[in-house]
Amino acid sequence: MSISNTLKKVEKALDLRFEQDSSLYISKEDTEKIKEALYKSQFQNINAFIKKFGNKIVGKVILSNSWLISFNNNKYELEKIFKNIDKKFLGDISKDIIEDKIFSATEFKLFIKQYYLESIPLKDCARIYKDSNEVIQNRVTSFKRYLKEEYILENSSSNIVRFIDNEFRDYPEIYDHIQIKNSNFLSSIFNNYNDL
Repeated sequence: MSISNTLKKVEKALDLRFEQDSSLYISKEDTEKIKEALYKSQFQNINAFIKKFGNKIVGKVILSNSWLISFNNNKYELEKIFKNIDKKFLGDISKDIIEDKIFSATEFKLFIKQYYLESIPLKDCARIYKDSNEVIQNRVTSFKRYLKEEYILENSSSNIVRFIDNEFRDYPEIYDHIQIKNSNFLSSIFNNYNDL
């Protein structure tokens, strides 16, 4: 065995040692190839890496290097990648971007926060949708999640209607946004209610 091969194995072992979940290990060389593909917006290459390593690993590399992304031109491709990653895992790995521990373009941060909001505790959703300083899309996402996953489970349909009416009166901007973006909002809520 040559010294070069030994050094490569030592470096690989050290890289693996610092990854909490060894199933998420990816070599430095492959990480660099993904970063280059991100920079050049070569999503066909990124999709090949997803087939090789899986969405979790590639998603983690993308989030760690999101500053390389030309976001506006690649939103659709990124949505395809992130929608196939477990919500809890994606929330955990996107937290550093949300908390500004990893630099990211503002547009990308707003985009990834939608996925992050799907993983946070429901009490945080209640706080976010009431916060007028928060971006309206984040408030709406938090309101919908709180309503569907918390409030609807504990209340009768008449209480739900009263709650929604009161919240829309208190937070008319949420109502306005929902009416513009999703005219079927109430019917989708009650379809979920009937499925319980």
